[in-house]
Formats: sequence, structure tokens, C-alpha cells
Amino acid sequence: MIDKIMVDTHHFKGNYPDACSIEICNVNSDEEALEETTNWKEILAPSKLSAHNEHTFLPNDLKGEEVSHVRMFIYPDGGVSRLRLWGRIS
Repeated sequence: MIDKIMVDTHHFKGNYPDACSIEICNVNSDEEALEETTNWKEILAPSKLSAHNEHTFLPNDLKGEEVSHVRMFIYPDGGVSRLRLWGRIS
């Protein structure tokens, strides 16, 4: 279960993404996560990023939802040093 999200753009002063969004799903395997029929839920709507910074976000409407896979979209292409997710094991 995810409690907090951190997107790090450190060291990217001119090539960082303008925004990012994050989606989650709860499936049994990696292959199932790659299927087009998998139901992904957006927990972070497209959010503005800035250069050389750590951005901390609280996910929307999770309420104890279990997560097995996470995917991040960046708009447009750019550099991200690190994606960190804090949470609890269910």
C-alpha cells in the first residue's frame, strides 16, 4: 500500500520532464501487468516538475488499496534521477 511518492530530478537542469503521472495495478504476474486488458488506476494526475529538485506527492484516493505494479509517465521526455515509493506491506 503506497503512502508517499517522491520523483527526483536532481542533476537534470536542462533536460527534466515538465510533468509526470503515476498509475498502479494489482495483478499476479509481470506478464499480466503488460496485458492491454489490465485495469490501471491513476494515483497521481499529471503534476508539474522542476529542474534539480525532489518532488514529494501524496497519492489520491488509495484508502488501503493493494499494489503489485507501478508505472510512471513523463511529459515530454526528460531526465528523472529516481522514483521512490513509501508504503506498507498488506
